[in-house]
Amino acid sequence: MNPIFPFATAITLLVFLSPLPTLNAVVLDTDGEDVRNSGGSYYIIPKGSSNGLTLTQRPGSPSCPLYITQITTSPGTSVTISALVRTLFIPVSARVNIVFNTDVATCADPLEWHVTPDLATGKSYVTAGGGSTVSSYRFSIEQAGNGEKDNIYKIRYCPSAEEDETNCGDVGFLGENGLLGINNENPLFVQFKKVNTGMSEIV
Repeated sequence: MNPIFPFATAITLLVFLSPLPTLNAVVLDTDGEDVRNSGGSYYIIPKGSSNGLTLTQRPGSPSCPLYITQITTSPGTSVTISALVRTLFIPVSARVNIVFNTDVATCADPLEWHVTPDLATGKSYVTAGGGSTVSSYRFSIEQAGNGEKDNIYKIRYCPSAEEDETNCGDVGFLGENGLLGINNENPLFVQFKKVNTGMSEIV
């Protein structure tokens, strides 16, 4: 009897009986559907509100980059979210790139999210645009609800491309004019609302 056959059979059984690797949960929109990787437009809306994020100019700052705040009258300005990993949908905790889907005359650069430090105040703001200061795939979307099926999240920023949490921080509103920045003490909990035809969008 050839000893190779029992060995091959054992390996085959081991493969089929072994548990499959656990995949990361997928980010869900407000309808409970998977958020698409580079394939859809979404409003980012703070939990408990119907008014989303949009772009604004910070008084006393250059016209580009633009800053991010919450608008009071609409779902805001939509974004496209792209994951560094090649998946159809956005996995929780994956490194992502977030870009506003609009053109702004005062800032010709792609309106990709990045972080701009203010040396005078010591604060770090989440901004969009800015050319060479853009740092791709530095954000991640983290679960903030009670379970994987909850569609409530927080957005996290890590300045390094490596998996190093030393200098990472949560995104939240800062005191100054309600601008978005790094705020570990009060992270912003958000939901992602898919843009549907006919919805009003404010820039």
